Amino acid sequence: MNDLGKRIGTLRRRQGWTQAELGTKLNVTAQAVSKWENDISEPDVQTLLRMSQLFGITLDQMLTDTTIDIPDETSGDAGRTQTADARAITGFCTVCGKILYEGEAAVTSPAILCAVCKKADDEKKEQEKRRQELLAKQEEAARLSRLQAEENKKAVEKADKKARFRRALIWAGVISVVVTIITVIISLNVSAFSAGHAFLWLFVAYGIYAFVAELFFGSDFVFDIVEWGLSSSIRFPGIIFTLDLEGCLFFIAVKILFGILGFIAGVLLAFLALGVGMVCSSFMFPFTLSKQISEL
Repeated sequence: MNDLGKRIGTLRRRQGWTQAELGTKLNVTAQAVSKWENDISEPDVQTLLRMSQLFGITLDQMLTDTTIDIPDETSGDAGRTQTADARAITGFCTVCGKILYEGEAAVTSPAILCAVCKKADDEKKEQEKRRQELLAKQEEAARLSRLQAEENKKAVEKADKKARFRRALIWAGVISVVVTIITVIISLNVSAFSAGHAFLWLFVAYGIYAFVAELFFGSDFVFDIVEWGLSSSIRFPGIIFTLDLEGCLFFIAVKILFGILGFIAGVLLAFLALGVGMVCSSFMFPFTLSKQISEL
């Protein structure tokens, strides 16, 4: 490939192209063309073939060491047609490599594409666009489904809370009425009716109602008081006795006595816990009821 660079420069100048224009037609930079013409580097075979087509000569003529026989504009119809065809070349399709003459390129920026490759590229972009739209619709449908599921869950939880709220009020009312009736009957049998008795009945009815409602509402404080009263026990000291008959009878009698006292103490602690729970519930119930209503 002696003097290949000079031949490339000569042929380029005959076509009236700058290094940049030739580079554009070959999809290379002007610096690359300059290196070829100065024999710093050489183009590959595919690029040489494209240049020969652009210059209107054969590849052998591009590579031969003899004088290049380039038809001029007055060398006849064949020469004029060949030169005209060479000058009318726009470039090569960057996808399929097809030579594109003037008017055949479907697009020249950012890359030169023929009509077929441009159509294929448009179809590919359209398919990608439809795919992205489908993904967006699927994501939106999934988001709406999650929102609907959350709304349904909240609706179910709200319905359950309303049902528990109604049950709490109903059971609290029933239990408070029953206990109040029993208290009234017992108090009337013990003494005559008085204003103090009426106040006591009303307080007991309200206290029981608030206490039962707090239990249904799940008040931890009231549960802790009840648990303390029911689980607390009194420990009695150990018994010292002899191993004779009288000592054994004494041990049995004391154990029975301790059992009775422990039972009575447990009952008293349970009633004490219930009383404390009723008193505390009486003050807590209005606030708990307001909170429950606001959450419905």
